[in-house]
Amino acid sequence: MKQITTEELKRTTVGEGLILQGCGGDLADWVHGINKQLTLDGILQNGSEFTEYYAFEHEGLKNILFSMDNVDLDIGRLAAWRLQTRSTFGGYWLSDYLPNKFRVELGELSPEPEAEPIPEPEKTTEPYTLKAYVEHPDRPCDGGFSIPLPTKPEVMQVFLDKLGISDIQQVKIDEVYSMHNDDNSISHWLDVGLRATNNKHSLEELNFLVTKIAAMDEHQREMFGAAIQSGFCIDTIGNMINLTENLDKFDLAPAPNPEIYGSFLVTMHGENCAESIKKLETSADEYDRGLAQYIDRLEKCVDNAAFGKLIAKEENGRFTDYGYLRRCEEFENFKTVYRGIEDIPLEHRISKLSCKETLQFYQQKSRDQFGDPAPPTKVNENEEPSL
Repeated sequence: MKQITTEELKRTTVGEGLILQGCGGDLADWVHGINKQLTLDGILQNGSEFTEYYAFEHEGLKNILFSMDNVDLDIGRLAAWRLQTRSTFGGYWLSDYLPNKFRVELGELSPEPEAEPIPEPEKTTEPYTLKAYVEHPDRPCDGGFSIPLPTKPEVMQVFLDKLGISDIQQVKIDEVYSMHNDDNSISHWLDVGLRATNNKHSLEELNFLVTKIAAMDEHQREMFGAAIQSGFCIDTIGNMINLTENLDKFDLAPAPNPEIYGSFLVTMHGENCAESIKKLETSADEYDRGLAQYIDRLEKCVDNAAFGKLIAKEENGRFTDYGYLRRCEEFENFKTVYRGIEDIPLEHRISKLSCKETLQFYQQKSRDQFGDPAPPTKVNENEEPSL
């Protein structure tokens, strides 16, 4: 296994990779164990294994970078495995680790040249999109189309013409999915949520929802994914839009199951009580010393999974693929900012605007660009506005 420095890591030519942190002991055992586990989990396929790997140290941790170049693997399953084991292995994608730890993008720095520097091609970041498969509500046999979201009115009009539909509200949404490897299954749980209710869903609203998801960072998307996987606010797209405005009302812990959460709580409580336990252990009172020994025995007998389930029930929390989700005290102040399509900003609308809405849109753009004053408002219905 090649040992590299963090400077060499920043300049790596690896296209994409998986980083595991805190790899103590024999690193060769780690490589063998990870290859074996991922093969058993169906992630490494057709006999393929990680054959290119590098060891490096950062922030006091020994880490391993597994290059994913030329490796036959199931990206979706690997992404789920990374989420489920994050609290154990601290798994990162290389493309996320470099900007988070060193403020550089993958491929941003050229490798150290042996003779002449070779310029790296400029990296472009693909915009976040989901896809919706839509069809005519009364003629499903005619087939449908996959529409990338978010989209624009002129693009949407082409699909409406092909479907033979004049009103976007008539479009039937059959499926929502994603082509992103780093989607963290948001598309899956969003699709599950849409299918869980018989309500007719609006493509106009779905497009606006995806616009808001596209503006989230990774942590916010994980919080949103955990909330909809746990069944919160999935009855309508409108409620999901409101959910995006209230993600700060939730807490997400890196514990995808009761055992990990219980272990975390036991450790946390033990650290909080460490000073008190020490006083009992060193007390001159024999009863206090006996109590300390009794507490130590109890800690060793704790069923972490049962304890985690108990606390989750008390907190009304949910275990998801993203971790343990619970509501914060601020949840009582849940904001309802979206009540209907009229609340979608005109610049995010994909349906054909009325003459009045079009005029309002350009008036607002003029006010934003040139600082035009807002139109005067009436004090009451019978009073003319003052100038």
